[in-house]
Amino acid sequence: MAIRNVLQLGDPGLRAVAEPVADPTAPQIAALIHDLSDTLAHWRETTGYGRAIAAPQIGAGLRVVFLQLPDAEPWPMVNPVIVERSPEKMVVWDCCLSFLSIFMQVERHCEVTIRYQNLAGKSHELRAGAERDLSELLQHEIDHLDGILQWIGLPIFGPCAPVKSSKRDTDRIVRMTSNAAVSGLWSRPFDPWICRDTI
Repeated sequence: MAIRNVLQLGDPGLRAVAEPVADPTAPQIAALIHDLSDTLAHWRETTGYGRAIAAPQIGAGLRVVFLQLPDAEPWPMVNPVIVERSPEKMVVWDCCLSFLSIFMQVERHCEVTIRYQNLAGKSHELRAGAERDLSELLQHEIDHLDGILQWIGLPIFGPCAPVKSSKRDTDRIVRMTSNAAVSGLWSRPFDPWICRDTI
């Protein structure tokens, strides 16, 4: 199909709430999934980042998410919705293909239950937790469907750190956040490679 441009921070399309898909079996939804797959594969190949992408990130205002987890089959989700959230929360480093040079610590639920449809229109439900960091990943992607970005509308804990930084700057951030984590100011020190496996 096609590698599509990924909307970047500041584009109003990232703040729009996506529309539900009326017919998951429609040819245009299959075509959209192919575009999401090609675009995600391109970003993964060229940057090393990316496990999932939401349709609004390529300018398609529909409630569709595409996951490509390591060593797993492609996983399209149509009309995903969080139907249950655990009371327990965690603070995680979060980043995004739509502003890849910055990431930050945000609060997420430790576990969530997701209901979605596949491309045949069949409904599925899954409980996502710490395994493969699936809970935080799905919360991130569903936020995109609701026009929510990490640093707008979510609690932020700790610094916003540049991913593409010099070794000197990265070492300084690691020292700073390690010291803060020890003193309890936020939960975990900065890991300069963490986003390779979390978005």
